[in-house]
Amino acid sequence: KEARLLAPTARLRFVPTVGYSGTVTDGLSFRAWDRSSGTNGLTAGLSATGGSTPFSSGTGQVGVKVAEVNTAPVLSKTGTLALPMILENDFAPTGTTISNLLAGLVSDADGDVCGIVFSSINSQPGSWQYSRDGGRSWTELELPRGIYSRLLGPDVELRFVPDVDFFGSITNGILVRAWDQTRGTDGGLAIVVETGGQTPYSRNERWVSQLVVQANRAPTAINLDQSTVLENQPIGTLVGRLTASDPNPTDTHTFAFVAGDGDTGNAAFTISSNAILTAVVLDRELQPSYSVRIRARDKAGASFATALAINVADEPDTAPSDILLDPSRVAENEPAGTIVGELAAVDPDLGETHAFALVNGEGDDDNAGFEIQGAILRTTAPLDFETQQYCSIRVRVDDGHGGQFTRILIVAVGNVEDNTPPLGITLNLSCLLDGAEPGTTVGLLTARDIDLGDAHTFSFVPGEGDTDNDAFAIQGQALVTAVSADFSQHSVYRVRIQADDGRGGTRAETFEIVQAGGLWRDDCETESGAWTFVADAGTATWQILEGPNHSAVHALTAVGTTALSDASAVSPRITIPAEARQLRLEFHQEHEWSDLLPSPIDGGVLELQVDDGSWWDVLGGEPDNRFVAGDYPLAMPTTADHPLSERWLWSGSNSNEFESVVLALDAAGLAGRNVRMRWRQVVASGVESGHWRVDDVSLSMAPPPGWDFIRIEECVSEGSLLQLTWRSVPGQSYRLEVTEALGDPWVAVGVPVAGQPGSRTSAAWEFSTLPEHPNPALFFRVRSP
Repeated sequence: KEARLLAPTARLRFVPTVGYSGTVTDGLSFRAWDRSSGTNGLTAGLSATGGSTPFSSGTGQVGVKVAEVNTAPVLSKTGTLALPMILENDFAPTGTTISNLLAGLVSDADGDVCGIVFSSINSQPGSWQYSRDGGRSWTELELPRGIYSRLLGPDVELRFVPDVDFFGSITNGILVRAWDQTRGTDGGLAIVVETGGQTPYSRNERWVSQLVVQANRAPTAINLDQSTVLENQPIGTLVGRLTASDPNPTDTHTFAFVAGDGDTGNAAFTISSNAILTAVVLDRELQPSYSVRIRARDKAGASFATALAINVADEPDTAPSDILLDPSRVAENEPAGTIVGELAAVDPDLGETHAFALVNGEGDDDNAGFEIQGAILRTTAPLDFETQQYCSIRVRVDDGHGGQFTRILIVAVGNVEDNTPPLGITLNLSCLLDGAEPGTTVGLLTARDIDLGDAHTFSFVPGEGDTDNDAFAIQGQALVTAVSADFSQHSVYRVRIQADDGRGGTRAETFEIVQAGGLWRDDCETESGAWTFVADAGTATWQILEGPNHSAVHALTAVGTTALSDASAVSPRITIPAEARQLRLEFHQEHEWSDLLPSPIDGGVLELQVDDGSWWDVLGGEPDNRFVAGDYPLAMPTTADHPLSERWLWSGSNSNEFESVVLALDAAGLAGRNVRMRWRQVVASGVESGHWRVDDVSLSMAPPPGWDFIRIEECVSEGSLLQLTWRSVPGQSYRLEVTEALGDPWVAVGVPVAGQPGSRTSAAWEFSTLPEHPNPALFFRVRSP
């Protein structure tokens, strides 16, 4: 009877119920309204239509089609998304359908049955596979191809096949989303750009996990925590408890005695749970040990059997029967607390703990000289072999169970040669050029000591002659300057030095450092004609060059060559005065040589020539020639056709710094003779950048202040004769002096002896003419002005 009036501008719509789709054919009936009367939006009666009314006589019907719209599935963020557990080394698991995998985890407003689309797969110890034919055949799930992802329907089966021996939990296996199958094909590929909303893919994605359970393995060992039981104990006494080593750490085990190898003692014991108990009263004297065979079985039935030993301990019922001391000898002069030896008790009761003590009674004469700490016997004071060779002590042992034993022990005192302090100190060079810079080596210190093998350290000490100690330093055996030498202010430097043998023996002596007189000096600044440059092979490469130097602007320089070169810079001939007592050769050098194999292939040596004789190495001709600083660092290996093969030489690089080289030359062997020196470089590497620079060369001497010591080379006793041989200068005066061992003063023997022709003199004396003869030990020395 009434209808709603709607003007042409009014809008009309149909709102379907949730989830509805389909066609409404006659949902709304209407008539035309010409708007001659009535109000838009209000109602009007329809009692009359057509004619002059504003409403048409005819009616129409309005329908609507509701199109179906997809709603994306929802994959829950919680809940377990995992394949069923499988066993280690199960290479054909049954698999699980996708619908079962997603059960309870996916909802779909459209009621769609969902599969999965997977977007990532992690590298795992195994492979993920799927089957679309009910598990008859399986396909390995491959990594996504670029932007394409694999679609798997709800009936597809999924499984994980582990690698050999793998077990564990895989939490991030494959990454998946729910797929409602409204677009795409089961087993096909899809491009997943958008998710959620009206897409067929869930917005959430989750990892599928897999648990691979470790397969059962048999036990591998049986352990008994205590394998010793005391004898004479009642039946049921606990021996120890059993455990099994098993690759499956959570396995539990049962234990039982079984027959087999090592089962001879099974009847003497029982097993209760994991405890071994005695089944009889054990007697160590009848049987000290038993062998039992035991089986461990895990809850899956896998087992392991082995033989175990059970030892029977002696019950402490017997007193100790003896006391031993090992060793029983101690050296004399050792400090208090020195270990003599270890005490041990002889006791039938094995495993006993014994206490030792010094006690009064027969044989306790020397107890006061010793003490016992635990089982260690120590001295309480130094012992003296010359006073007492054997010490008697009385020792008692207690086993802690009332058993005691006492015995007299003898300690032998070992004789030790008493240490003798150093007899003297020698400084092989005591002359120095005026102006010598700080760090210049003066000479090397050595100690004369009757105790062979003593190692000596040297230090400055206060006392007579210590006035210039601060002007020098001691580096090992080397005495070096600490300040520049200035002989205009010091006519002589005096230092007092002590040698310590490390065993309580010391000796201090005063040394005088005098100004060296120059025999020859060249600062290598000009081509003075004094040098001669020669080559035994290749080209002569030495010359005076401007460049790196020790002083001024020039240095004597040899350079590398592309071919073998054996070239020398030869000094002028120098006459050594007959009165020379010390000879000091000093120069500064810097070198850069190749180390190509065979190494070293480039290097240099210093050689001497005496009275136009043959050339020999500075260390090879006279035994008293010695490097004080800057020694040869390396020996040349055997190298075919190399002039310096098997010789010691300077080689390699000394870091582009001029280093000081100081030699003490044998004044006795060179006095009164003419010498020349040559710096010989041999290069064979072909490296032209190699070089050797020598600068500020000097040869100087110290005149003798008086009688000096001469090195004795041979001392022979032949019948009633003493025969000595020493290095000498022909015609020079020498005298023999003698003293008893460690005695003083020295006494001259007979008249001085003149030096024989050559470099050595031999002389003989009757022992009966020696002032201190007879004596168990005599010291001899030869001196000369």
